[in-house]
Order: sequence, then structure tokens, then C-alpha cells
Amino acid sequence: MGEDRLNLKGIFENNETIENSKSVCPICLELIDCNLSPEKENVFNEIYRVLKPDGKFMVSDIVLLEEIPEKIKDSVQAYVGCISGAILKRHYLDIIMNTGFSEVWQIDESEIPFDVIDAIIPEQEQKKVMNDFNLSYDDVKNLVDKVASIRIEGRK
Repeated sequence: MGEDRLNLKGIFENNETIENSKSVCPICLELIDCNLSPEKENVFNEIYRVLKPDGKFMVSDIVLLEEIPEKIKDSVQAYVGCISGAILKRHYLDIIMNTGFSEVWQIDESEIPFDVIDAIIPEQEQKKVMNDFNLSYDDVKNLVDKVASIRIEGRK
């Protein structure tokens, strides 16, 4: 099955496509890069295009449970951290559903506990981010609560 698998990671970075390849993949995996694309509809249209009939896909990505401030959305730091490119979960799921897949289901959703982030990111870096965005410690905790990781599966 190795050569039947296709990971579309990076395909959309340079507007590349799998030329003249329609319905070639039984399985497609995409891990956390959809939220970096400003054209998420194109990402899912391309996944749909290359999947064989009855083919399956799985996506793991970052979504927003609530809107985040514009100053965060416009931030390079938040973009690199996969936050500013994320969209509301309901909109993300609508994009997938409207692509034409016969089945779509969410298999997992998890929030990242603030304590984990607090333990991972050095205090000096936390202070820099809070200063750069004029955020309090409580603002940062609130922001983290608005972000989740989801895993979606579907079938063409």
C-alpha cells in the first residue's frame, strides 16, 4: 500500500497540483497544513479530486472554537504557530462538507491545556509575546481556550 498513499503536504505551497491525475489515491493524509493555506476550499477540492471513488482521507488540523483578536490573526508569530491561519471549526467543517465527500465525521477534538503551554514555553518568551501583543496572562489563557486540534475522516 506504500505507493498508493499520498500525503498532500506541501503540494499547495507553490500552487502545484498532481497534473492529469484524477482519482488515483485510495487514501490521502493531510497533517496540520490546511490552516496555513488561505484557500482551504482548494485544498479540499484537490484532496477530493485525487481520491479514488470510495477513497478515504484523514485530516488533523488546528481550528478556532471562537474568533481571536485581529492583532493575533495578523501576526507572523501566530501564523508560524498555526494559529492565525486557523478558522472557526464550523466554517472548516462546512468547507469539507461542501466539497462533495459522501461521508465526513469528526473523530477527535482536543484542546491544549494552558498548563502544558505554560510548561513548554520559556517564561522569557511568554513575556515577549505578551508585550508584543499587549496581552495579560489572563488574556493569553483565554486565547488558548479558543483553539483546538481536530481530526476529521471522510470518504469520497
